[in-house]
Amino acid sequence: MKETSIGDSEYKLMEIIWEYSPIASGELSTMCEMIHGWKKTTVYTMLKRLQDKGFIKSEKSTITYLIGRNELQKQQSEELVEKNFKGSLPMFVN
Repeated sequence: MKETSIGDSEYKLMEIIWEYSPIASGELSTMCEMIHGWKKTTVYTMLKRLQDKGFIKSEKSTITYLIGRNELQKQQSEELVEKNFKGSLPMFVN
């Protein structure tokens, strides 16, 4: 994976992808509009970013995830500890 950072909206989109993968991009766009009120262009922009970051793949307009929820959460936790606590888990716990 190229980049592990993910914004709040991207994470919300990933939650839907994790739940329904594989899913057609049009169906995903419709779900996102119903759930979050996002326009089709917004969804496709986020899909492009997630694909560029290596989180998902789009093949024949079908979206599948390349990184699972647990793996992403683990990476984000490790980055948090590294960034804010110099990699020290005891400092994080305190």
